Amino acid sequence: MGWFSFFISVFLFSQSSFAFGKHDYSSRSEQELWASLHEQFLLGEELVAGFDRLVLQGETVPSLVRDGARFDEVYAKLQVLRGMNEELTAELESRLMLSFFIEESSSAQSGMESWIRTRAEVFRKKLRVRDPSYAFSMGPLIAFAKSFDRERGFGLESLSGPVVLEEYRQWRDGFRRRGARVRGLSSLRSRIEAGAGEIREGWAEGLQTEPARLDPDLQIFPSTASSGNITGSGFPQGNWSLTFDDGPGFHTRDVLENLKSHGIKASFFVLTSQLEKSSELASFAIQAVQDGHDVFSHSYQHLQIPKLSQESQKHEIEGALQGFEAVLGFRPDLFRLPYGAGVNHPVVRGNLVKSCQVHVFWNVDTLDWQDRDPASIFDRAVKQMKSLGRGVILFHDIHWQSAVASEKLMSYLKSGELNTILLSDFVRNRNGGVRWGCKPGWDSKVD
Repeated sequence: MGWFSFFISVFLFSQSSFAFGKHDYSSRSEQELWASLHEQFLLGEELVAGFDRLVLQGETVPSLVRDGARFDEVYAKLQVLRGMNEELTAELESRLMLSFFIEESSSAQSGMESWIRTRAEVFRKKLRVRDPSYAFSMGPLIAFAKSFDRERGFGLESLSGPVVLEEYRQWRDGFRRRGARVRGLSSLRSRIEAGAGEIREGWAEGLQTEPARLDPDLQIFPSTASSGNITGSGFPQGNWSLTFDDGPGFHTRDVLENLKSHGIKASFFVLTSQLEKSSELASFAIQAVQDGHDVFSHSYQHLQIPKLSQESQKHEIEGALQGFEAVLGFRPDLFRLPYGAGVNHPVVRGNLVKSCQVHVFWNVDTLDWQDRDPASIFDRAVKQMKSLGRGVILFHDIHWQSAVASEKLMSYLKSGELNTILLSDFVRNRNGGVRWGCKPGWDSKVD
């Protein structure tokens, strides 16, 4: 895949995200975008610190979901912030890509990573930011640049972490000692507050009546009720599913190698847009299947599905499955909603039933998308696991820190003699080996 095609795919992704998104970044200046990226990083660190405090008190994702006040206080805000950050990062990536090849064409002979670092420094001075956290906030863009350089033949030897870990840890420790509270950011906070309310409504809204069972012996099957949503709470004690979202990405290869070395199987929820981006990325998903891992759908391009029109929901759910099958040769039967948005939304869950999908949630959240430190990601996972005793662990295989942290957790699982179970095996065991006989209920093929 050439660099021009790569650019077009990124550009189209960012534009389609904004077409459905709530937060419009396309009208802002580049300097405003760099400032927003830094603000979002700081607020993310504040919220992660709050989540960690709750975990130390014995709270878990399920307990927070049950407790509306505490859910809104931290966890719902983190879900909103992640969506906003992905939209902002996509807009910056498309602008930087365009500048790299048009405004700064002479730089095309060198790596994008060094070019972005230089450009970021220009805006740091304009914004008069002296806090080292500015460099850490660039993590997603540096990771993007590393992947892009690799695509063009630069930096093939390594896809190392986007930040210097020791510097990040020192800053974060000091930040938390000072109370982990960011001054100001009133506009960002108000947008997060508004979005958090919507998230909770989408997770707490009542469901429709459970439809007739496809088979009376099935315990898990496509349904808008609890029988159509796996949370991990029904696992046998000491059983864990490792799950990875948002790939395939370049770090998926590292995750697969780690899984093989530890003799562990995992479940991957992939984006069809990533499968279609390049043959190399698709090959990682194909390798996962060949290695005996689960590969399921995570939508077409990671939009907040409850906010979409019915036709767009059809594209993100059924269109993703059709594209998935075209690349991997089979149609998956488990699905994970981006951000978990719509897990208890009647229309969204009904559309999953139309595509014969059972939804999979999680009860251990590593927050690896925000945290740059594999050690604290690992510690956060273990603390939640000890409180719950069983369940579904959420990682994202598109981040360097996730690949490193998940390998640490694999070692922990093996040394502690804890059992890992594939989601497909859990469903098969609960259903006595019977598969649900279901045909997609959409009226026509997705364009």
